[in-house]
Amino acid sequence: MQFIPTILTTNKEDFEKQILLFPKHFSRIQLDVADGILVSNVTTQIPEMVKILATHYSLLTTCVFDFHLMVKDFNRAIADIIKFSQYGQVGAVLINISLSPNLDKLTQQYPAFSFGLDVNPDVTIRQIFKKYDINLINNIQLMSVYPGFQGAPFIPNVLNKVEQLRKSGYKDKIFMDGGINDKTLPVILSKKFVPDFLCIGSYLTRSGAQLASRLKYLRSLEK
Repeated sequence: MQFIPTILTTNKEDFEKQILLFPKHFSRIQLDVADGILVSNVTTQIPEMVKILATHYSLLTTCVFDFHLMVKDFNRAIADIIKFSQYGQVGAVLINISLSPNLDKLTQQYPAFSFGLDVNPDVTIRQIFKKYDINLINNIQLMSVYPGFQGAPFIPNVLNKVEQLRKSGYKDKIFMDGGINDKTLPVILSKKFVPDFLCIGSYLTRSGAQLASRLKYLRSLEK
C-alpha cells in the first residue's frame, strides 16, 4: 500500500506551490484535472501545468505523475499529457467510466501510458464487468467521494468494492481517492483487502503547520 498526494488546484500559483512541495516527500503524485462539464469544478489545466513543469524540470525528474481526468474530452486531455510527458514521467491515466473509454484502443495508440477507469461511488462492480474485460483494465480508481472538490465526506461502502474486485479475480492496481484522513484511515486499514494506492487530498494540502506530523503518521502506516 502506498500513499499518493493529489493536487487539485484552481490557479497556477497554488499548483506551483504544491508541485514543488510534494516531490520532496513522495515519489508519485496524482494530478486532478476538471473541466467544469463532467464535474462542476474547474481546475488548473494541463497546458498550465506543462509551463510550470518546464520551469522546474530539474526538480521533478524522480517523480511519477498520475492523471485523474474529470473531463469530458479525454482525448484532448491525452494530447496535452503527451506534451506534459516531455517534462515529467507519466504513470496512470484515469478516465471516468461514464465516458466508456476504449482502454485497449488507447493503450495501442499511447503505449507509454497506463490507462484505467475512474469509478464514481454509485457505480457497482457488476456494472464495470458488464462493460469491460477484467483482464484489460490496468488500473481502477474507486472514488470514495463524489468527485470535483477536495474535502468531501468519505463514503465507507466503497471499501466493499476492493474486496469484490479481488474476489472477482482482478489482479491489477486499485486506487482509492477521496475523504482519506486520520479518521478514515483506521477504517480502511481494518479491512482484509485494501487498495494498492490511497490518494490523499485535503488532509495534506490543507494541513498547514501540521504537515510534518501528518507525513510522519502516513509513513508509519505504509507497508
